[in-house]
Amino acid sequence: DQIINNYTPDQPGIQTKIHKIKCLVERFDVSLYMKLLSLSFDETLFCYKWLNNLFVRDFSLKSVIRLWDTMWAQNDGFDVFIVYICGAILKLFSEHIKNITEPFVLF
Repeated sequence: DQIINNYTPDQPGIQTKIHKIKCLVERFDVSLYMKLLSLSFDETLFCYKWLNNLFVRDFSLKSVIRLWDTMWAQNDGFDVFIVYICGAILKLFSEHIKNITEPFVLF
């Protein structure tokens, strides 16, 4: 039920999560946030893909099943846990991102 808003017109569930991810990054790594802004970062380009595909195209099947199991096991897993997964991925690659000079290198 909590994931349904990801797949309705205008995808308000995904838009809300993208906003939360942006706020999370700004809170835990201001320099990363500023770097992303300087690259004219549009977080929807890859965060959207992660949220829309639920990481199926980015992780092994074993990892995806584990993530999904955790999300389904929590009452708010698809609303909260998934935001922190996206934030953790950005944090994991933050040093790499901070060294990028051209935005297209992100992808």
